[in-house]
Amino acid sequence: MKKRNRLELVLEMLEVINEEGEINPTKLSLKVNLSYDRVKRILNELAEKGLLMTVPSDERKGSVVIALTPKGANLLRELRRLKSLLEDYGLL
Repeated sequence: MKKRNRLELVLEMLEVINEEGEINPTKLSLKVNLSYDRVKRILNELAEKGLLMTVPSDERKGSVVIALTPKGANLLRELRRLKSLLEDYGLL
């Protein structure tokens, strides 16, 4: 398996969060096949930039789920567009 770079990891995480609507960090780490600690570090960075928000979970008291902000959804659209462009030119 090819090692994913940081951009690919962020794109994959944003894709999964977008598909799920809301997801807890543990489930996200399983879906993107990345350690929980690494996922948490990236999630914290994305949240600091205003791309994600945390919402209290309805399922478990004290736990949270992650969701995209409008800014995060916009970044996801742009990353998809950029990925498509790079693929069209054979650069990815």
